[in-house]
Amino acid sequence: MRNMYDYAYEYEYQYHPERAGEMFAVVFASLWLAIMIGMLVFMLGSYLLHSFGLYTIAKRMGKKDAWMAFVPFARTYYHGNMAGPIRLKNTTIKIRDCGNCFFRSSTAERSASMYWYSYLASE
Repeated sequence: MRNMYDYAYEYEYQYHPERAGEMFAVVFASLWLAIMIGMLVFMLGSYLLHSFGLYTIAKRMGKKDAWMAFVPFARTYYHGNMAGPIRLKNTTIKIRDCGNCFFRSSTAERSASMYWYSYLASE
């Protein structure tokens, strides 16, 4: 009587050394994408929490243009504006309420400030 079962086992792996670089690239790209998505979700959540908090504070203080809490660079100005005057020894610095100062300034002032910031960033 012949044996019906073949007990011989072939050891064959799905790993191909010639494709190792390609597999590494896929794994690296997948990890990078997952990390970037996680960072994006965290940054968006942080931005929204900060903006809603600043918006609520502005509303309770009775400030007009509370919506500026959601504009990325305007909210920094608005945060300082809500803090009030700054006292340094015997001097008080008052922040003027100009609303959209950047949009009310002249073209020359805007281009000069943009040039200066780009110069500082390049160093």
